[in-house]
Amino acid sequence: MKLVEKIQKVPAGMLLVPTIIGAIIHTFCPQILEIGDPTQVMFTKDGMQLCIGLLLFFTGTQLSVSQLKLVAKKGLPFLLVKYGIAYGVALLYLAAFGQDGFFGISFLALATAITSCNGALYMGIIEPYGNAVDFALFGILMMFSMPVLPMVLLSGANGGGINWLSIVSLIVPFALGMILGNLDPKFKDMFKSGNSCVLPFIGFQFGAVINLAEAAKQIPAGILLTVIFYIISIIPLYFFDRKVLKGGGYASVASCSVAGVALSIPTMAAAAAPVYEAYAGIAISQLAMIMFITTFATPYITQFVIDKNHVQKRIEE
Repeated sequence: MKLVEKIQKVPAGMLLVPTIIGAIIHTFCPQILEIGDPTQVMFTKDGMQLCIGLLLFFTGTQLSVSQLKLVAKKGLPFLLVKYGIAYGVALLYLAAFGQDGFFGISFLALATAITSCNGALYMGIIEPYGNAVDFALFGILMMFSMPVLPMVLLSGANGGGINWLSIVSLIVPFALGMILGNLDPKFKDMFKSGNSCVLPFIGFQFGAVINLAEAAKQIPAGILLTVIFYIISIIPLYFFDRKVLKGGGYASVASCSVAGVALSIPTMAAAAAPVYEAYAGIAISQLAMIMFITTFATPYITQFVIDKNHVQKRIEE
């Protein structure tokens, strides 16, 4: 039974197919996997941070010190554009519509969505095509896909602080992997397939935070928020990637999705600033909807860009 080949025909299939299965189980019978470790930590959100750490470590082992200059030259400008636009739009939205926003989309929901990035989905999409810069960008994206940037924005509007330890905790596994990979090339060879092994597990865990029934309640607002998210994220990033960075365009599109961790941000924001309390519940449901849509739509949009620009799969060394 050629199951792997069938799954690989789906864009980011090794991540996306387990996500679908995980979402179905979480929606209809979540307790089936909540039976204790190791099952629970392998197939529910309880193990997500471990898998993210492993992805960061494995990615770090593949990055040579000589490539850091190239990463800084292309990766950092990419992120400055991505999050500079997101911050600017969010603050303009707040100034124009206040905390209530419009059509039921609060400032809290919009700010959280457009500053989120599902780094694991990004890795699942670009894994067959990515180059050293694309893979290194994953490590940086993971640092920014955590609640750090959304909370900086939301807290900044209300005089809150930043938890710098959360950033350090993401840097450590990536840096450790890079150190080992550069000290001994055998580490690089040993872990070069590590991401491919972890992606199905993190996909399943990602699905374990999606409740299809709850997400369906916010379909109209979720669709509108998704359209806004894609317009703000894809169009300027794709143009910058193709015209300025001279890239294939696929990395910019693949980075445009909402991570599961985004669902925790409204609650964190409400705890830090009471002004967000009234909006947290609805924002979580809307974010679940946009997360659901972008998880499935972004791989197909990226595949369209890959086909359009004739991007070739990388050759394994």
